[in-house]
Amino acid sequence: MIPILYDAKETNFNNNGLGMLSDCTYCTVTEERNGSFELELRYPIEGQLYESIKYDSIIKAMPNELSSLQLFRVYYNSKPINGLVTFKAEHISYQLNKIPVSPFTANSITETFTQLKAKSAIDNPFEMWTDVTKNGTMTVAVPSSFRSLLGGVSGSVLDVYGGEYEWDNYTVKLHAQRGQDRGVKILYGKNLKDVTQEENISNALTGIYPYYKADENTVLELPEKVVQIQSIYAYPRIAPVDLSSSFESGTTVTVDMLREAANKYIKNNDIAKPTISIQVQFEPLWQTEGYEDIAGLERVGLCDTVEVEFYKLGVSAKAKVVKTVFDVLKEKYESIGIGDARTNIADTIVQQQQEIDSAPSMSTLEQAIAAATNAITGNSGGYVVLRPAKNPQEILIMDTPDINTAKKVWRWNSGGLGYSSNGYNGTFALAMTNDGQIVANRITSGTLNANIIQAGIIKSANNDVFFDLDSGIMQASAITGKDRLFSYELGMSSIKWGDLYHGFGFSFKKDGKTVAAIETSSGAFLLFDNSNNGSAQINLYNGTLHFFVNNTLPFSISKDEISLNSNIRWGDVTINPYNLFSGSIAIPGGSRINVSRGLITSLD
Repeated sequence: MIPILYDAKETNFNNNGLGMLSDCTYCTVTEERNGSFELELRYPIEGQLYESIKYDSIIKAMPNELSSLQLFRVYYNSKPINGLVTFKAEHISYQLNKIPVSPFTANSITETFTQLKAKSAIDNPFEMWTDVTKNGTMTVAVPSSFRSLLGGVSGSVLDVYGGEYEWDNYTVKLHAQRGQDRGVKILYGKNLKDVTQEENISNALTGIYPYYKADENTVLELPEKVVQIQSIYAYPRIAPVDLSSSFESGTTVTVDMLREAANKYIKNNDIAKPTISIQVQFEPLWQTEGYEDIAGLERVGLCDTVEVEFYKLGVSAKAKVVKTVFDVLKEKYESIGIGDARTNIADTIVQQQQEIDSAPSMSTLEQAIAAATNAITGNSGGYVVLRPAKNPQEILIMDTPDINTAKKVWRWNSGGLGYSSNGYNGTFALAMTNDGQIVANRITSGTLNANIIQAGIIKSANNDVFFDLDSGIMQASAITGKDRLFSYELGMSSIKWGDLYHGFGFSFKKDGKTVAAIETSSGAFLLFDNSNNGSAQINLYNGTLHFFVNNTLPFSISKDEISLNSNIRWGDVTINPYNLFSGSIAIPGGSRINVSRGLITSLD
């Protein structure tokens, strides 16, 4: 479909508003399970409605194949690149971030939704709906934003009641289960080649080596060491597991208790089941012969369940669709993410390995790496907390175990990763958000590849070279260029003439040899021969233009006179600076007068 543009204050969307964005060249909607819901659009600056797309403008677009058209508010626009501007818009439900809610206590999901609406401190146009029947007490102790109370903080609706959100314009729907099992199967390992396959399979286990650590010097193990299960894997896959946290402090743990805890761990964690986390790049696959099974994904929506079959292992498992990227213009999925988002985060922390193709020799970088290594590996203390305890939404690393007293907090959730020295609620001066943005006071990098760098000042480590992008001022000793035949350099430093250095100025080089220069202190223009020695110089001093050749002054020109310090030759005629004339002068009739040093020597 073609997206439709509306004014920021529009409330009636049963029309075409300001018009259809038919000049749009690209438009996608990305939605994550219980997470972000945003639109990205590219529009030409020459487009008919370009001037009408402003901050807070509303865009109506198709978010996927199954939902009704949704509204998105513009919050970002880029600088023009090749005549195109990228606009980003967030779902209209993000307005709930700016609606505060007063404290309350509710004893059921129905009462909670009623109170959320009633306790809104300002006008709230959103309606609530749910089919969740689970009971529980939700307490809002301090004024909080409406959307944060829906999910993402301790004691939120998701924390207390669970469920999966569907954001349907001005209606917030909390489903016990948003999606459904549509019978879609992906033959993973047979007709899909994915780099995560081996990693995911390698996480599966056939048993564990449980132990209990009573203190620094006492570790309890089982006599048989390992608790195994039946599996189809070709070789044993055993991992040590610390079960110390399974027992309350002060408990005297026996072998039987440890064995029981191990069996419970195996059952609860389904250790033989492969971790499923795959990304189906949709369009290239479903139209390709041999990928007929993938075409069924066109029918899949967010939170739907699909079956992933590991062909070589004879193992199958089900997983949810956790992310969709929908091409609005083509009305089809651009990509579909399948897997458990929380498992992906844990895998990233524990297992991610990075290959570095090239490591520059850079003392600043090495020092930064060493400092970071010492800070991380030398750290003692700290508390890692998954919040909430059931169905965790985020990972916290804090300097105290209590979220209310912690000051130094690393916080990682579906919105991003950030560090705060002011407690759980920030501010986060160091952050990496899920829309690809990084916020930091200082970044040390080896190699940085980028399409656009927006900065105030770019400068060298020793401050000798800088480019002030705001004022347009650049400081450097040379600027180089090259065509197909020659290399060129514009130098900005002291001018060297032969073995001597003159004042500051600009030098021009061709293939490494200086051909000309301008000395700013004296205003001199210098010409150089092939040996890079100065052969000519022109400068202006006290209103007189001086011409030097090989450090001599043949003549100078002022407004009143031409001063000669060398001979002037014109054909056979020579005039020297001592007013002595020599030469042959032709006279009428073909005769000539010959003169030498001012005296007539002969007549021809």
